[in-house]
Amino acid sequence: MTVVILRLLLVLTCSFSQILLCASKPFLIILDPAGHAKSTGRVLHQSYERAESLHCAQALKQALENHENLRVIITRTPGDAVGSLQAASFANRLSADLFIRIQLCKEGADKPQLTVYHLAYDPVVDFAKRVAQPLTFTPLHQAHYGALHTSVAYGNDLLKKLRGHSSFDVAGLYGLPLKSLVGITAPALLLEISVPTRDDQWHVLIEALAQGIREIVSTHG
Repeated sequence: MTVVILRLLLVLTCSFSQILLCASKPFLIILDPAGHAKSTGRVLHQSYERAESLHCAQALKQALENHENLRVIITRTPGDAVGSLQAASFANRLSADLFIRIQLCKEGADKPQLTVYHLAYDPVVDFAKRVAQPLTFTPLHQAHYGALHTSVAYGNDLLKKLRGHSSFDVAGLYGLPLKSLVGITAPALLLEISVPTRDDQWHVLIEALAQGIREIVSTHG
């Protein structure tokens, strides 16, 4: 009898611990800066996308982690060679809540611009309603189906927060067949920042971006 009671208490304790763990699980964001050790990315004004996208991701991570119950991981460090499918696998294994790809380009506009994208091959096919089949294999190019509507909701919420800012322009939301977002099961967005004159002009977006993402977490997390 005593053994049975002890076993029951152990089961109840474990179950309660699991509930607490789920309740306290932080909202996990994966930041994936473009370029890596074997790819410089685009040529910018003074340097390459590889370096500036990582600096941008690091600054955004620092700004985001001031929010409680939020965890941010960057897919690479200097010297790492992490391809897009490796980043996708990494995010899937960690059960990420949001995947953000960060890309930079140089443009001749008057001020920096943020353009937001999500993965889509065919609007009709991709957005069709589907019944989830948890015990079946999902083809790589269909991995985004389950979180597609959430990706769009997050992207629209972010754009709504950022529109009308005096220091930069925004554009989107655009659905494109983006190689860097293939294979990701979590909601996923690509943020492309154009820098008109200096590579580090992405700085003007960081605080506004962090605030917009924190609101997404507070609303949907």
